[in-house]
Amino acid sequence: MSFALFTALSLHAPTHVLASGPTISNISPADGAVVTGPFRISALVEDPNNIATATVSVAGVAYRTTLTYHIDWVCCSGCYDGAMPVTNYARADIFADIPDLPPGTYTVTVRAQDSLGNVSTRQWSVVRTAPITFSDLRPAPSSISSSVSEVSARISGANLDPASVVMMIDGAIVPHTWIPDAQPGSGVAVHTGILPPGTKTARLSAT
Repeated sequence: MSFALFTALSLHAPTHVLASGPTISNISPADGAVVTGPFRISALVEDPNNIATATVSVAGVAYRTTLTYHIDWVCCSGCYDGAMPVTNYARADIFADIPDLPPGTYTVTVRAQDSLGNVSTRQWSVVRTAPITFSDLRPAPSSISSSVSEVSARISGANLDPASVVMMIDGAIVPHTWIPDAQPGSGVAVHTGILPPGTKTARLSAT
């Protein structure tokens, strides 16, 4: 009787774990938001492999982006108050300040990369509306009148929505009539009614 002794070897190919890029959430302004001047873009970036870089661009133009890592407090018996701050490189807030832009719709792009080189992007749109102007304020600001029966103002804006016009006197909304001009995007808001004596504050808003 004979025996053959041998060792069986099981060979396995190496396993490669494909990691995705960072998660980008809590975006601001929201998708489709309307901005009326300079604004700030912000987002939360998360990745278990740690955040390496993040950039913000609008319409293909890159803007200076600030990245701030989160701070976690870890229990520590020998530390003051029993805890010590530890930087969490897996979570970061980012923001970029955007200057005023001409009216139009703009694509915002946030690009983030983790320490392994995995990249992700998130895109959304914001709308810069045309500026709205107020003129021909009547009665004139700081004027003194023995009797006031009408408060009015001309409102102009390329994308002005007359339904958005709100007139307030002393903090209370008052009814008004909208008289459109021949030129689209302009008209006069008029409130008719005798105002009681005293100093009155009129406020107009429109989008």
